[in-house]
Amino acid sequence: MAAGILVPFSGSRKSERALAAAVSTARATNVPLRVLVLAAVEDPSRCCNLQTTSWNAELRRLAAEDANRASALLPDDVDWEVVVREG
Repeated sequence: MAAGILVPFSGSRKSERALAAAVSTARATNVPLRVLVLAAVEDPSRCCNLQTTSWNAELRRLAAEDANRASALLPDDVDWEVVVREG
């Protein structure tokens, strides 16, 4: 994807407003839009127990839900991509 607009998305109303503003800007400037969803997972090397594994799985599931929600809000007339990253 070429240079364009990057907008973080967390599923909150604030991030929905930011996404709507980014869509408007992408339309007006004809640039691609990249939506970033973060799964803030724990480092498994810090603790190798079941709680960390379960927690990380839940955070990944929530990030996937946010990515699906963002995708549902994006229009067909804008070049967009939703990216999920762990960190």
